[in-house]
Amino acid sequence: MELSLLLGKHIASLLLILLVGVALVRLKVLKPGQEVVLNKVILYGVTPCAVINAYQMEYSAERLLSLGIALGGAAFFFLMAFLISRLLRKPLKLEPVEEAGLIYSNCGNLILPLASALLGREGVFYASSYLFIQTVLIWTHGRSLISGEKGDWKKALLNVNLISVILGLALFLFRISLPEILMTAVSGMSAMLGPLSMLLLGMMLATSRPTEIFARPRAWLLALLRLAGLPLVSLLLLALTGILRWDLARGVLLIPLLQGAAPCASMVSQFAQLYDQRPDWAGSINVLSTILCVITLPLMAALYALL
Repeated sequence: MELSLLLGKHIASLLLILLVGVALVRLKVLKPGQEVVLNKVILYGVTPCAVINAYQMEYSAERLLSLGIALGGAAFFFLMAFLISRLLRKPLKLEPVEEAGLIYSNCGNLILPLASALLGREGVFYASSYLFIQTVLIWTHGRSLISGEKGDWKKALLNVNLISVILGLALFLFRISLPEILMTAVSGMSAMLGPLSMLLLGMMLATSRPTEIFARPRAWLLALLRLAGLPLVSLLLLALTGILRWDLARGVLLIPLLQGAAPCASMVSQFAQLYDQRPDWAGSINVLSTILCVITLPLMAALYALL
C-alpha cells in the first residue's frame, strides 16, 4: 500500500504539471502545434540523457542479473500483449491502430520519471529493457501493422532510444564513467524528463474535445484493456510462476509491469496520422488512457504489492 501511495503522489504531482501545459495553450501563451518542438527535445535530447545517466552506476554481477530479469519480464509482458490482442482481434473486430494501441504503451516519457521516483537511477536502469524491446518492435511490427508495409529495420536500429540504451549498456559493462562536467550536464538533462513530458501531454490534451474522448464506449473499453486487462492477466500468470517470491526479481519486475500498464503509445497515433489510419480515433484512445492511468497505475502497483 505504501508503494501505491508513493506512486499516486508522484502521479498527482506530474498531473499538476500537465495542467500547466493545458493552461498555457488555453491562455494562448503557447499555440497548438508547438508541442512538436517539445516532443523532439524530449525524444532526441532528454530521454537519451536519462537512459545514459541511469547506466552510470558501479558494475556488479547482481545489477547485471537484475537487468536480465527486467529484460525477461519485459519480453514476457510483450508476449502476453501479442497473444491477448491476437485472441481479441476477431471478437472485438480490432482495427490495426486499436491492436497496436493494445500492444504498445507509453513506456518511456511517462514511466521513466515514475521509475526514477520509485527506485532512483536503478528504476530507469531497469526500464531501459522494456524501452529497448518496444523500440525494435514498434518500428518493425507496429509500423507494418498500421501501414500494411514492411517494417523499417533501419529506423529501428538507428533510433536514438535504442542507441542510447546500447551506449549506456556499453559504458556500464566496460565500467566507463563519464567526466564530471559531462555527467553534470547529462544528469541535469535527465531531470527534465518528467516535467517536460507532462507539459507535452498537457499541450496535447488542451486541443482535444471532451466529447470525442469521453463519449465513446469503445474508447473506454480499449483504454481499460490497455491499462488494466492485459497487465492484470500478465501479472497473475507471472505470480503463478512463483518468481515474485524471489526478492531480487520482485524488486525489479514492478518496473516492466508499470510499463506494460502504461497508456497507449503516442507513436501509434503518429503512425496513424502518417498512414491515414483514423488518426483522430487513435488520438482519442491515447488521451483517454493517459487520463485514466492516474487511477489505474497506483491500483496495479497496489495489486503487485499484495501478490
